[in-house]
Amino acid sequence: MENNSIRGPVHPNLLRVADAISNVDRRTKGHPANLLVPTGMGEALRQWSYGQPTSMGQKVGAALDAPGIPEGLGAIFVAAAKKFPKEQVEKALSRLGAGEDPATVWKELGVGQHPTTRDPIAEIDDSTMQVKKLPSSDKAGLALRGVVDHPELFDLVPGASRVNVYKEEGTGGTFSPSRGAISIGDKMNLPKWKDTMVHELDHMVARDSGLPGGGSPAQFGYGEHNEKARLSGKALGTKLKALPPELKLKVKEMSAPAGQGGTIDVQAIMDVLPSTLDTATRKGLYNSLRDWKIHNDNRNASYDKYRNIDGEAMARLTAARRKLGAEQRANLYPLEPGYFERATGSKLEDLWTSLRNNSPQ
Repeated sequence: MENNSIRGPVHPNLLRVADAISNVDRRTKGHPANLLVPTGMGEALRQWSYGQPTSMGQKVGAALDAPGIPEGLGAIFVAAAKKFPKEQVEKALSRLGAGEDPATVWKELGVGQHPTTRDPIAEIDDSTMQVKKLPSSDKAGLALRGVVDHPELFDLVPGASRVNVYKEEGTGGTFSPSRGAISIGDKMNLPKWKDTMVHELDHMVARDSGLPGGGSPAQFGYGEHNEKARLSGKALGTKLKALPPELKLKVKEMSAPAGQGGTIDVQAIMDVLPSTLDTATRKGLYNSLRDWKIHNDNRNASYDKYRNIDGEAMARLTAARRKLGAEQRANLYPLEPGYFERATGSKLEDLWTSLRNNSPQ
């Protein structure tokens, strides 16, 4: 079934104002918003921003509907040779080869080196990008040029404008190199949609530039490990029912990290059990905790393997930098180790290059 609720706003500025007004807390008696903001204005402006004017929206919207503020969608990484003259790229590489500070070279020339392949890279200026319309079908794709207006992207990567964009269920996104298509989830607000779109656009541009691509958790058996973790967690829950309430709570607290991306110390948990606990219960609980740890560790390891693919980390870096202006991007070197880890959740030294760049990313 086609879902039109995610249709892109005709007037992005008004949607921003509508969101701001709608988020004002009016529950407190006497709040100034009660006096300044008429009831229903947020919803009226929201409808107006999507081209469905109401009487209130027409009155206020006309005053606020100024020329559009650029809807920046990210600092997409591209092979430096696509953006800069050969001489500029060679100058940057020469300075880097001579041991000059990479952050200085980046600030002055806009060129860096890919963290694993050392290919020269640059960032696409997205300050003029505008969101035009979001896809509303998982069957009929909408050409990227109908989804966003991005002059520099389309100039540097001519085929990008013709890439089809589809809607998919959920909160994720996918770039399929074999199809040359992007799918974006329909269960996201606009900021999250933008983050996902630039992530997938970065994969697309990487493929076009000859830079490393991304991958999928499925490549590393994540789905199977996740299901085994779910079942072992369910079995552990059954074993915990035999414990006294206070002890049950303690064991749950100590075993919880395994389900939150961490791991657990099975023996440390066993050590808190009272010596009076019968052997059968103790053994059953030990086996359940061991299985819970094994399957969760496998699940976490498989997901970390996926997350540390260099193309995936670079795509997350793109999403993290999507709100930066040109000056901010120049001053904030993307491959400074501490910043990179905070922005992507991966350490530079943990990155690796996937050989399966034709897999959905």
